[in-house]
Amino acid sequence: MRLRKLTVCIIAALAAVVALCITAFADDTGRICELIDDADLFSGSETEDLCGRMQSTAEKTGLNIIIMTTDDVGSSKSDAAVVDMCDVMYEDICGMNTDGVLFLINLDTRYHSLSTSGSAINYFSDYRIDKLYDYITSDMRSGNYYGVAKTFLRTTESYFDNGKVNEQQEVLGSEVDMRAFRKALIKYLLITGFISVIAGFIIFAAISSKMKLQRPSARQYILKNSLKFNVKQDNYIGTFTERRYSPRSSSSGSSSHRSSGHSSTHHSSRGGRHGGGGRHI
Repeated sequence: MRLRKLTVCIIAALAAVVALCITAFADDTGRICELIDDADLFSGSETEDLCGRMQSTAEKTGLNIIIMTTDDVGSSKSDAAVVDMCDVMYEDICGMNTDGVLFLINLDTRYHSLSTSGSAINYFSDYRIDKLYDYITSDMRSGNYYGVAKTFLRTTESYFDNGKVNEQQEVLGSEVDMRAFRKALIKYLLITGFISVIAGFIIFAAISSKMKLQRPSARQYILKNSLKFNVKQDNYIGTFTERRYSPRSSSSGSSSHRSSGHSSTHHSSRGGRHGGGGRHI
């Protein structure tokens, strides 16, 4: 009887290990990839395909990649609680201040969240995170969560290819590094201005060589006996000055300011530093 129970326990443990290996693994560089489908959104074939895509993204970017789905975020339903849950989940799986990203599909409160850590913070600015949510909005609303996960992985690779964030903004539908754009614009304006000055000097010299310039005289523009002067004088009898006392306020005002960075908004969880952001969809 004891042997039978022991055999059942061993088989159950092996089954659990096999199931875990399907969704959690590490690539050759030691990066962690894990698909936590608590909301049961993906089929077996979709899970297998996503795991392969996650491993490819991790190998390319050198980041830990976590995709998580849930239909219950716990007793606290606030957006802040969801953000904290993502940060804590990432740290539990990958460790504190490691390089990686966790993406949460939240069917409970519909506040989907992204948590970045380490160097991933520098690839996901607030602007880029907003663009990611723009990309997945249609699939998210239609229930195509498999498409949402694939878009997240493609976008992560795209942001890695575009490089770390400086001052990215959208110009004519494309992401542009504004720092590099300003340098290129200044260089273009300087070159254009120099060429314009040279061209203008050449045109002026060519025209001047064909025309005889004369010194202008005021006599050429004034008709004889057409200019008259009149003198008027005002006599002031006196002046009147009125003074009023206006007390100054003795209270001192306070000013506030906020700093802005080019990466995403930072926050901490249990001492770890995280970036990221979320949106209701």
